[in-house]
Amino acid sequence: EKNALKEEKLKQEEKYKWAIVDGVKEK
Repeated sequence: EKNALKEEKLKQEEKYKWAIVDGVKEK
């Protein structure tokens, strides 16, 4: 169960990271 939570957190961080990358690309 803890693993699933960690996976979810990683996915959220990935999304956040890519959102930043996309924002940088647009400038």
